[in-house]
Amino acid sequence: MPDYILTYDIGTTGNKCTVFSTDGRTLASVTIPYETDYPKPGWSQQNPEQYWKSVVQGTRELVDSVPELTGNISCIGLSGHMNGMLPVDPEGNPVFPEIIHSDNRSASFCPLIQERIDDWSFYEITGNRIDSHLSLPKILWFRDNCPDEYRRTKWILQSKDYVAGKLTGNWGTTDYSDASLTCVLDLKKKEWSPRILEEMGLEGSKFPRPVHSHDRVGTLHASAAELLGIAGGIPVFAGAGDAACSARGAGIADYSTAQNYIGSSSWISVLAPEPLADKGRRIQNFYDLDGESINVCGTVQCAGIAIDWMMKELAGYEDGSFDYRKVEELAALSPPGASGIFFLPYLMGERTPHWSSDLKGSFLGLTLSHNRNDLYRAVLEGVALALKDVIQVFHENGIVLKDLSLTGGGALSPFWNSMMSSIYGYPVKIPDSPKQATSLGAAIAAGVGAGLFDSYESAAQMVSFSRTIQSDPAERRIYERVHQVFHGIYENYEPLSSRLASYQKEVFGE
Repeated sequence: MPDYILTYDIGTTGNKCTVFSTDGRTLASVTIPYETDYPKPGWSQQNPEQYWKSVVQGTRELVDSVPELTGNISCIGLSGHMNGMLPVDPEGNPVFPEIIHSDNRSASFCPLIQERIDDWSFYEITGNRIDSHLSLPKILWFRDNCPDEYRRTKWILQSKDYVAGKLTGNWGTTDYSDASLTCVLDLKKKEWSPRILEEMGLEGSKFPRPVHSHDRVGTLHASAAELLGIAGGIPVFAGAGDAACSARGAGIADYSTAQNYIGSSSWISVLAPEPLADKGRRIQNFYDLDGESINVCGTVQCAGIAIDWMMKELAGYEDGSFDYRKVEELAALSPPGASGIFFLPYLMGERTPHWSSDLKGSFLGLTLSHNRNDLYRAVLEGVALALKDVIQVFHENGIVLKDLSLTGGGALSPFWNSMMSSIYGYPVKIPDSPKQATSLGAAIAAGVGAGLFDSYESAAQMVSFSRTIQSDPAERRIYERVHQVFHGIYENYEPLSSRLASYQKEVFGE
């Protein structure tokens, strides 16, 4: 019997193509990069055809490295970045680039939504606030600014849904996790909200049919199989958005352990039996792979991408040559608290807890006595302190955590992970393969659908942890004070940041 699971994870910077055994071991993995276009300030978009090219290239490279893969794939699982807007025609051809999660061009449409549906009613329906980072405002921008392309649009998809269509030839489905973060889904009724569609003047027929992540959406059709160099007829399962996949791939099986994914952006999430109605509307809610549990999630917009900015602009490395270990060694020479410097990591606005696209990043507290080591440490601390803000929102809503499972590229740094534990005030666990968590979650969903795993809970038991980091008591006390100051800065900083945003837009067009 075939015993391999093939997955594609359509990430922000590239597609990770991975082969897993049915006991969760990574047998081979390759990442095929692609570009993000920034045609105007605040715009972020990608060419979906590059997703498919990366699938073809990545699969062929996997077959070269694991020749027996060709006829021994049990199933195909999918994951991808969320909150996007990818319109396709009836044949599945993109009619416009995908407007991805970090895009802010639709900010002016948020007040329009608020005029039609008040903030709290919207939050009660969707489990999410009105924000330009999510899909609905992007869809409205597209409809009003590209009317011809909008008329040609048959379905509005997410990144992994496009790949599913290319693999199977079947179009027009998504999963409940991705559907949740379009902010058009009624989270309680699990259907596209008639009220939102009517108030916004949108056609429900353009929205794909939501299914469970373990539901089969088709089989690999012959022409796609020939391009990939593998056998046709392999069942393809719906998969899920990256945040939902990474939770299960992080070993989350109950309601006491949080997942902390640290990639370009970073989020902390817990599984819950129902949506969390946060009074401040700071928390997002979206479905788990099972289509029943809810991921209660807070997201920091700039995490790993802020570290990459530091490596390039402060440390002077070129892309692809980053020496993270060297910079961390220098950052370690600065004391906890970075000698009094604070870095506000709002380089692309912020989501939880502030939800403002106008927030700007900043260093605060600089003096002539500071050096680059302090700056490096301040950036690392700033991202972790912003994530501590997310944990604080959980605390305010009565969510008690036991520990956090760290995944993504940021989980590979013992120095930074130890700092996180001290700032968070919780132990952090590192899975054996933290960068594979999202892909493993996609494999788990496909495996459940194919009958390879009894349940999501049993599949999560495959995840083993290489190390657990306990917070240092002395550092923890220091960082409690540091976070108090960091958290208190916002009240005075927000009006200044808003003025800076207006200035930059007026003078520099940003």
